[in-house]
Order: sequence, then C-alpha cells, then structure tokens
Amino acid sequence: AGTITRYVYDGADIVLEYDGSNTFVARYSHGDQVDQPLLLQKAGQGFFSYHSNHQGSITHLTDSSGTIANSYVYDSYGRRLAVAESVIQPFSYTGREYDGESGLYYYRARYFDANTGRFLSEDPIGFAGQDQNLYRYVLNNPINFNDSEGTNPAKIIEWLIKQAWKQLGKIFGKKNDPTTTDGLDNPLERDSDGDGEPNFMDPDSPFCRVGCDNGDNDNSQDTTPSTPDSDPNPSQPDSSAPPNNLGGSCGGQNNNPFAGSPFFGAPGPLSFF
Repeated sequence: AGTITRYVYDGADIVLEYDGSNTFVARYSHGDQVDQPLLLQKAGQGFFSYHSNHQGSITHLTDSSGTIANSYVYDSYGRRLAVAESVIQPFSYTGREYDGESGLYYYRARYFDANTGRFLSEDPIGFAGQDQNLYRYVLNNPINFNDSEGTNPAKIIEWLIKQAWKQLGKIFGKKNDPTTTDGLDNPLERDSDGDGEPNFMDPDSPFCRVGCDNGDNDNSQDTTPSTPDSDPNPSQPDSSAPPNNLGGSCGGQNNNPFAGSPFFGAPGPLSFF
C-alpha cells in the first residue's frame, strides 16, 4: 500500500502537512506571492529558511544556525542537475512541487516534464493561454516567464519590479509619508484615498505628490508638492523640471533622490525606468 499524506491549503499554497494517521509532519510559511515559500517547520528537525533565485526556484534550505541543509541546481527548464537533500520538502523549480517518483512538477492545472520542456497535457484554457502550442512551457522562454497555474505565462520581471517597489517603500516610507512614524509601514502599497489603487500607481494619491526637495539638499522633511508627470516617456525629462527631477516637476526644483525626500512624485512606475 502507498503512503498517505494529507495537506492543508491556504488559497493556492500548502501550509500544513500530516501523515496518514493525522500526525503533524510539517508547516510551511509563504510570502505574499504565489509559490514563494519562506519558512519550513519540520517535525523533529526544527526550522528552515528557503532561498530562491530570480525564477523563484528553491536553491538552498538553511537551518536556524545558517547551515545549508539542502541545495539544488537546475537548468533553465528545471531539470535537476545536482541535489543534496537532508530535509525532505516538496518545493523546487519555480517554487513548484516536485514529484520524486515521476520526476514531474505539479503546476496545478497540469504536470510539467523538465526533461522535454513540455506539459503532459494541453492547456485547459486553450489559446487563451497566449500560445498556439498548447503543450509548450512559458513560450520556450523560462528565463523571463513563469506559469504558476499551468495556464498562462507571466513575466518574471513584473514580479521583480513589484518586489523592488515594496523595498523602496520600506526604505523611504518615513520621509515620504508624514503619517508614518515608525518607518516600517509601506506607503507605496497603501491606498490612501480608498479608490482601489495603490499609492505608487495612483496619480490622485496625496502620497504620490509628496517628495520634492526644497533645494537645500539636506535630509530634512521637505513637503513641497510635486506636479504629476504627464509624460511617461522615460527618455524625456519632465516639462518645467531639470532632467534629474524624476517623476514630477516639483515646481522646477531639483528633486534630488539622495537628499531630502526621495523621488516618488510620479503617477506610475513607467516614469522611473
């Protein structure tokens, strides 16, 4: 008879694992993205942290002392080239679950064979999956695309940009939002005016219009409102503003990203790239 394993899900992610007699085996903690495991609590073995690359593939597992417990090396399509594993856990290439018996990855809607770079079945949503080849994995471009659901390739770079914005919000939040007192809140991700758009995407957000340096190039709280950038073309400077005034005109003042309030004056991320 086979071994029974029971899983408890939180949305699309596994959070608890039990054996056939309902004995606790493992607990998994995830980030706010799908397929972003962060922490593993393994019965009888302790706590372990996940480490991943830009594809979201698990490359290492470290214990509470920082010692490497597991390590994984893949080719670009997820073929496992080298594995050293002392802690049994399910997550592997692009953060998906690996079936050691079949050598396949489970992408929710269907299974993926890394040896052929193809799914084993057709895309269940057909041509709506953005590809005329219904078996092909991420348009044959696994470096730049991911497909956590097995139905629709998504650009990895978009996810990376979102993570970068979150980190910028944590770093600069205290200067850009006078309501932030502990520096730990993330004003970029909040919806200050309640219209359903995060501040960094919302030209009507009061946060989006704060951040101009007053010209003294110091590190004081400068609150001169900036005029939203009406030209998202990153190769063109804002009208009535010097070229280094990123994102908003700030009344023609020098919006120095390294002095005073940083440069989040634009209505959208296109103005920063």
